[in-house]
Amino acid sequence: GRVGRQKPKGRGMPELPHGVASCGQTPPITKENMPKELPPLPAGVWGKVVAKAGLMKYTLLDDQGSVKSCVWMKAGAPVTIEPQTKYSLQMMGADACFTIEFFSKKPEADAASLPKSLMNPRPPTSPVTVGLVAAAVVAAAAVGYYYIKSRK
Repeated sequence: GRVGRQKPKGRGMPELPHGVASCGQTPPITKENMPKELPPLPAGVWGKVVAKAGLMKYTLLDDQGSVKSCVWMKAGAPVTIEPQTKYSLQMMGADACFTIEFFSKKPEADAASLPKSLMNPRPPTSPVTVGLVAAAVVAAAAVGYYYIKSRK
C-alpha cells in the first residue's frame, strides 16, 4: 500500500466501528519509551494508532504471529487495531513517535482494562536522559543545601 493510506475494507486494515467513544489515549510513545512487546487490546476495545512524527510500519499478525498485512504510516496517518488482535509497530528513524487512542461502546467500563504497558510507557533510559536526570537531582540537592545553610 501507499504511505499513510489504509487498504480498502476486506483487503487488510480494519476501521473503527460505529457507536464507539474514546476511553483513553497513550502519552506520546517514542523509541526511548516503547514497551518491549505491544499487548493485544482487551475484548471490546479498539485502538487508533496515529503517527505523530517520522515513519512507522504497522504489521497485522495472525494467531501464530505470521504477517497478515502491513502498512507504512507517516505523520497524521491513522491505523485501527481491532480487539484481541496481534500486531507490531516498527519505528523508522530517531524522531518517530505515535499515540494510540482507545475506543469502546462502554468507555467508562473499558477505561480500566487498557494495557498498562501502553498507558504508562517505561521512562527513557538513554545515557543522555539518565545523565540529565542525575544532574538535575544533584543541582536540586545543592540548591537545597545552600538554602538551608544560608537560613542558619
